[in-house]
Amino acid sequence: MEWVATNDQVIAGIAGIATVITALVAVFTLLRAGLDSAERTRPYVVVEYRIPEYSYRRLELVVRNAGPTAARKLLVAFDPPFENSDFVGDMAGYVARRYREPISTLAPGQALTSNLIADLDNEHENDVPEILKATVTYKSPWWRLGNYKDAFILQRFVYTEQTFTTSSKSVSGRLETVAKNIGGVQKELNGIMKKLSE
Repeated sequence: MEWVATNDQVIAGIAGIATVITALVAVFTLLRAGLDSAERTRPYVVVEYRIPEYSYRRLELVVRNAGPTAARKLLVAFDPPFENSDFVGDMAGYVARRYREPISTLAPGQALTSNLIADLDNEHENDVPEILKATVTYKSPWWRLGNYKDAFILQRFVYTEQTFTTSSKSVSGRLETVAKNIGGVQKELNGIMKKLSE
């Protein structure tokens, strides 16, 4: 006890340092939690290709907001640009016009879809380059500070080299069966008509 009484100033100094360290850790923790919360609630605009169902030699170019808040003043730039592209398909012009000006707001979950021709047999009818770089820049809602810029590299072969199977019980499988049966009926009718005309 005597040691404590004679070293009370040292103990008070150590306690003061411990209090300062605790306060700094608390401030750092609060700042980190705030940054983490801001990151989790930010808008996040994604650019991707999708393969449309029941279509042939087509890809969908999708710009969507995967975040929980709105993206504002959205600019989308493509490299190579669709305006100056060697690809002269009909659909590329629509994409070029659609993203020429900033889009005021892209709501959470909202997606902008554009159809593109992906004809690998005829490059002159193709809208989709082998590699497309899409760069998006956008802002958060007014109450949050933050400008965002993300880039996406879209590789055509990842989508055009997809393989899939169709069940004979699916809609397309059943339609194929019906088409084969109608072809057989047509052959029979042609044979009957030929015999009647003789």
